[in-house]
Amino acid sequence: MFWYQLQLALRSIRKALILSSVMVFVLATGVAITTISYTHYYHLKKNPLAHKDENLFLLQTDSWDEKNQYENTPNKLPPLHSYRDTMGLLASDIPLRKTAITNWGGSIHNPDLQQKALFVRGHITTHDFFSMFEQEFIYGAPWSASADENFQNVIVISEDINQKLFGGENSIGKSVVYESTQYQIVGVTKKKLRTNPTYEIALYRWPQPDAQFYFPISILRATEFGAWIKYECPVDTRDYGSHWYQPRLINSCTWISLWFEFAGDQQKNQFEGFVRSYIQNQKEHGNYPRPVRFALTSIGDYMELNQAAYDEDNTSIYLGFFTLLVCTLNFVALLLAKFMRALAESGVRRALGANRRAIFIQHLLESTALGAAAGALGVIMTLVGLWYVKLAWKSAPPPANGLMGPDNVALMEPDLIILASCIATALLASICAGLYPAWQACKVPAANYLKIQ
Repeated sequence: MFWYQLQLALRSIRKALILSSVMVFVLATGVAITTISYTHYYHLKKNPLAHKDENLFLLQTDSWDEKNQYENTPNKLPPLHSYRDTMGLLASDIPLRKTAITNWGGSIHNPDLQQKALFVRGHITTHDFFSMFEQEFIYGAPWSASADENFQNVIVISEDINQKLFGGENSIGKSVVYESTQYQIVGVTKKKLRTNPTYEIALYRWPQPDAQFYFPISILRATEFGAWIKYECPVDTRDYGSHWYQPRLINSCTWISLWFEFAGDQQKNQFEGFVRSYIQNQKEHGNYPRPVRFALTSIGDYMELNQAAYDEDNTSIYLGFFTLLVCTLNFVALLLAKFMRALAESGVRRALGANRRAIFIQHLLESTALGAAAGALGVIMTLVGLWYVKLAWKSAPPPANGLMGPDNVALMEPDLIILASCIATALLASICAGLYPAWQACKVPAANYLKIQ
C-alpha cells in the first residue's frame, strides 16, 4: 500500500511539474540560507582541541591593583600576565607541558636572495607550544628546551614563509634575516585550517591567521621589542626606571598568556597549590594586592564564559531562520493551492473505497518527496553559496599594513554534519508544512466532487 501511495504522490508531482519546481526552489532557498548562516556560527564556536578540554588550561590570576577590579573579562580576571609572573609561574615542574605566548611582528628576508623583505607576524613562545597545540612540521622540529633558558639565534617559520623565501624546499639549517639579525631555521610548520582562535582565545574571538614565525621566549631578555599584543597595566606607583623596555620585564603590566597541560586531576591540584603559594610569596614583595583568586580555564569553558560576546554574532542566525520560516509559509500556501486543485481526484478515490487516512498519507508523501528534492537542491545551493562567500573574502584587498588578514575563509568550510542537517531540515519543514494542506484535502466530503465528475 505504501508504494502505491508513493506512486500516486509522484504522479501528482509530475502533473504539475512547474508548480512543484517552484515549491522545491522556494524551500531549498530557505534551507540553503539557513545552512550558510549556521555554518559561519558553527565554525566560530567550534573547538578543535575539545579532546584536550580535561587537560589543557589557560591560567588567569587576579594581579590587578587593590582599588580597581579588572573588568574586561566575564570572570573579572586578567587573561594575560606580566613577564615577572610569567617566569615565576613557568618555573613549576608540575605540569606535563607549559607555554607562554606573546605576539611580535616585523620584516624578514632571505639573505641569499635579492628580494623585497616580507612583513610578518608571529609568536614568542616555548618549545612545548608545538606539542601542546598539536602544531605539525613539514621540516625539522621545535627548538630544544635549553633555548627557552639560554637564548639561541634560532627560528621556526611557517610553510607559507618557507614557500616565499625558499621556494618550498627544505630550509632546515639555512638562515633568514629578521629585523637586521640573522637566525637559523630549525623547523617549518605545516599550514592548517583553523576555525577559531584556539590558543589566542584570550585575545581574539575571530580566527587569526597562522603565525608566520616563532621565537623562543628567551629572546625577550636578549632583544628589546614592542609586543604586538594587548598591553594593560594596573595602578602601580613604584618607580621602575625610565628606560622604555626594561620596566616591562619587572613591572605588573600584562602582555603574555600562559597555558598549562596536565596528565590528570592530581597534577592539576598540585599546580593549583603552587599558584597559591606563588601569589602569597608575591604579596610579601608588594604584588598581588587583591585577595588570592585565580582560574584554570579550558578552551571550551572559556568560550562558554564569553558566550555573550559570541551571541553578538547571532544576527545572521536569526536572519537565516526567519528566511526559512518565510519560505516554509510560502511552501504551505503553494502546497495548499495544489492540493485544493486536486480535490476532485481525491473525491473519486474516496468513492472507490479509499478512506481519509489513505488520502492523508498520499498527500503527506507528496509533501515529503518535495522536501527531499528541496533538501538535495539546498545542499547544492549551500555549497555554491559557501564557495561564493569564500571567493569574495579571498579576493578582498589585503590589510593596509601588509600583513595577512584574519582567516575568515575557515568560517565557510562545508561540514558533512551541517550538510546532512540541511537535508533533514528540508524534510522536517516539508512534513510540517504538509500536515495542514493534507488534512484539508482529506476531510472534504467526496459527494461534493462526485456530482461534478
